[in-house]
Amino acid sequence: MKKLLFLVILFFAKYTFAQTDTAFWFAAPDVSSSNSYDRPIVFRISSYQFSSTVVLSQPANATFTPITINLTPFSTQTINVTSQLANIECQPANVIQNRGIKITATNKIGVYYEVNEAAPNPEIFSLKGKNALGTQFYISSQNLLRNSSFYPVTPLSSFNIVASEDNTLITITPTKNIVGHSANIPFTIILHKGQTYSAEASSQLANQHLDGSSILSTKPIAITLEDDLLEGGDLYGGLCHDLAGDQTVPFTSLGTEYIAIRS
Repeated sequence: MKKLLFLVILFFAKYTFAQTDTAFWFAAPDVSSSNSYDRPIVFRISSYQFSSTVVLSQPANATFTPITINLTPFSTQTINVTSQLANIECQPANVIQNRGIKITATNKIGVYYEVNEAAPNPEIFSLKGKNALGTQFYISSQNLLRNSSFYPVTPLSSFNIVASEDNTLITITPTKNIVGHSANIPFTIILHKGQTYSAEASSQLANQHLDGSSILSTKPIAITLEDDLLEGGDLYGGLCHDLAGDQTVPFTSLGTEYIAIRS
């Protein structure tokens, strides 16, 4: 029992460390604005044993004023960016935009992006620093629940790309139809540092989600997954509609053994 407990503690120590860094890239997904379910949007930023000066910027958007905060050791601050929502969320789909977020710090921090923490469609996206950056990705997605058709602003599933360097050539092969492109037909885009691209499913059906889609790039990129207002009532009854998502990791960071925890 002691040996097992040690291994579990070691795993979580490694997992926690993997989420800390001094530089983070993030592409914020477009969440349905029905009933204002897409707001507020905030970044929660935490320091550890050292104080840290943190800067949040949009490298491709010259009109965005960088935000600077100072963290004392073992403290957390919230940056509310709801007023900039229209310039941060990656929408519309199939359009290259200048909406990528970069967060830098003088000492290691942990960061997550939170949507609508107080209402029926909340989610947190854990930013993974250098572990999020790569040149080969395969999209993971649930394919059990459809996106709800109950709302006037249609919720969909998507993956959202941000480039960390200029002149990044990206080849995308979607497994299902996405806005502007057909399934299984590769296409290429070029993103510069801080630019974003959203690949959005053309259908709300569960079997039309984008799992298995592949992304290859010539320079490091980061990708955010989103599955908005999932219709839980079909399987579980009631009126369960919920946002799901995360910042994914590249193929090189995938493993062969995982521990699942109840959340």
